[in-house]
Amino acid sequence: MTWDEAWDDLTTLELTNLAQELDHPNYSENEKQGVYKCRRCSLITYRSEDKFLPPDGALAQWPTFRKPASNDAIQVRRSLSFGIKRTEVLCGGCGLHLGFVYPDGKDAGDTSDEADERHSLLSFSLDFTEGEVAASAEVEKILNKFEALEQKEEAIFVVEKPKPTPVASSSSSSSSSSSSSSSGPLFGDSYDDIAEQKKMNADTGLSYTTLGLIALPVVLIGAFFVAKFVINKNNP
Repeated sequence: MTWDEAWDDLTTLELTNLAQELDHPNYSENEKQGVYKCRRCSLITYRSEDKFLPPDGALAQWPTFRKPASNDAIQVRRSLSFGIKRTEVLCGGCGLHLGFVYPDGKDAGDTSDEADERHSLLSFSLDFTEGEVAASAEVEKILNKFEALEQKEEAIFVVEKPKPTPVASSSSSSSSSSSSSSSGPLFGDSYDDIAEQKKMNADTGLSYTTLGLIALPVVLIGAFFVAKFVINKNNP
């Protein structure tokens, strides 16, 4: 039985009730190896190797999986129905309602080492195709190999960091220092050049200070004798 477009606008509850009325296989106890596809767009959503049967009879009436066939196979969204907050599972291709996902995989009876989530699905939203598991797993292995090769190529073609600018010669450094202000370093100067320039500036400032201290007494003594000469001249 193919999908009918008249069912697209049904609510989750209406879709569940319709599934009980129509003659569609219940996949909850299906033990055959294969893949489960979205009934509307035929996207592979789950695999039989990830399926388990909860021991609780109430949970066992729904086909149950621990994970989807791939990360892109489904979408999830938070939903509120009958006052209960749940995480709804939708087809990753067309957005058809598939069921709900719960975080109680281990508590629900999943004995696998990968036990984590419990994807409780609606058989009416799925179509089972037998014998495609091996082919899907082989394609996944090939894709993983290609991904590993891409990572190796990215590691090979890593962009090298730019090398530091070589230190300028003493002559060019001297001319650059004399033609520019000493308030900051020039582009391309090394830390040694900057330290040397600061030391030269400090030595120059010290020289001017020493000269001022020596000249000051001489000026004062000269001023004293000039003043005395003017006083004696005005008072014979």
